[in-house]
Formats: sequence, C-alpha cells, structure tokens
Amino acid sequence: MSRDKNEGVPEQGGFIRRCLCQGLAGEQGGMERSLAEVRDRKVMIVRVEAGSGLTSRLLAMGLVPGVHVDVISNPKGCGPLVLGINGSRLIIGKGAAKKIRVA
Repeated sequence: MSRDKNEGVPEQGGFIRRCLCQGLAGEQGGMERSLAEVRDRKVMIVRVEAGSGLTSRLLAMGLVPGVHVDVISNPKGCGPLVLGINGSRLIIGKGAAKKIRVA
C-alpha cells in the first residue's frame, strides 16, 4: 500500500498561522496583555493576533509563542519598541506590538 506523504498534514502556511494565533493561550496562567503595554521587562509571547503578512514577518524575526523577549525601550506615546531576543536587538512598531499578546 502506498500512502501520500502529505496525507493528513495541514498546509504549511495554515499550520504555522494556527500555531502563532492559538499560541500558548491555554497553557498560560496569569495576566495576558499586548506587548505595546509592556515597559522595561522580560515577557513571554503567548500568541499573535495578526494577518498573514505580519504573522510571517514576526515568524521570520523569531517572535513566536513561547519565546522570551526583553523589552529594552518602549517610549510612551508613539515610537518603535526595541526588543532583545536571543542576544539580538529588534525594532518593531507600536502597531505590530499591539498584535502580540504576552504574559
């Protein structure tokens, strides 16, 4: 019997999107909030609530559920956030940060 190697495997893009959007929502206790609300703390990404374009960009930067992120700079009002992740620094805008849920 021959079996199709892709049988029962979800489409990759859909699978990744489901993982990012569902994230660790059921596994985390505690208060969940937007990354844009956090200042000068280390937090863990719980899920991403964004469209496919931003979700793909965040995935490429390593901003996925379960990752610990150090918020280095988050000015009040407007301006980008500076994040520390795995020894690197990333800059993301407030709009993107509002779509990342952290605990």
